[in-house]
Amino acid sequence: MPVIQAKRGGSKEIYQMSPFITVAQEKLIMLQYASSRQRESSHGEC
Repeated sequence: MPVIQAKRGGSKEIYQMSPFITVAQEKLIMLQYASSRQRESSHGEC
C-alpha cells in the first residue's frame, strides 16, 4: 500500500490497528475531497 510506504519507520506499526486507521483515513479523504471541491467552486465552474 502506498500509504504505508509514505509513512516509513515506526508509524508502520500503527497500521496494524486497521479499523481505527481506516476511519481516520476516511475522514482525511473526506476533508481533502471537500477542500478540493471548495477550490473548484471558487474557480467559478458552477
